[in-house]
Amino acid sequence: MTSFLIIQSGPQSGQRLALDENVVTTLGRDSDNIIRLEALFVALYEGVIRYRDQQFVLIDLGSELPMLVQSRPLEPGVPYVLQHQDTFEIGSYIFRFQTLGLTTSLANNAPKASVEAQAGLGVAMARQSFSARRFFDERQSYLQDNELDGLLQAHYQPDATLLGPGYGVSGFVALRDKLAQEMAGLQFKQLDNFTEAENSIFFEATYTFANREISKFEGWVLRDNKIAYNFVGLKK
Repeated sequence: MTSFLIIQSGPQSGQRLALDENVVTTLGRDSDNIIRLEALFVALYEGVIRYRDQQFVLIDLGSELPMLVQSRPLEPGVPYVLQHQDTFEIGSYIFRFQTLGLTTSLANNAPKASVEAQAGLGVAMARQSFSARRFFDERQSYLQDNELDGLLQAHYQPDATLLGPGYGVSGFVALRDKLAQEMAGLQFKQLDNFTEAENSIFFEATYTFANREISKFEGWVLRDNKIAYNFVGLKK
């Protein structure tokens, strides 16, 4: 059987990457990795895939933000046995693991689901496919490219509210003007803290402005995987 990865999301989306049973496949941003990842918030060395006991295993090397498998964080150093059609995430990348030879037999032997069950599965998959880390990385990319219109369309509800010290604005036009004002001259330096819960994300980050560092925090309350309320402030 032949095993490989398909990049479903990320800068190299659509690529198919073969896995060799005799090679330890490293993943990360450094140029000496077997699979080099060219995206924001990817560590120099994120993880490895190795062949052991007739199966491929994925191992997180313990970067600041853990890899996610089926939307769940991996414990650093603990091998995870990859199964056919498993997905895992590194930053804005989403990989799908596939093994030829299993697809046909699995499809032929799988029971047929009812229409109601398929509808429920569709909702569950939509929820599972959302990644807070990917959402954050995409937002940073929009801001880095100064694409505020694209950011608002992709990440905010039309009636979203932005709340900060002494102000509150709602709607795309007002949000765009305020975000442009808030981000003017700021350069992202590093992510200091990142926490997620159901329908909410909180993070702290350091920025540079006029040759000095500024620490900010943001909280997002989500509705249908888009920001409904955006809270911002400066850390003291």
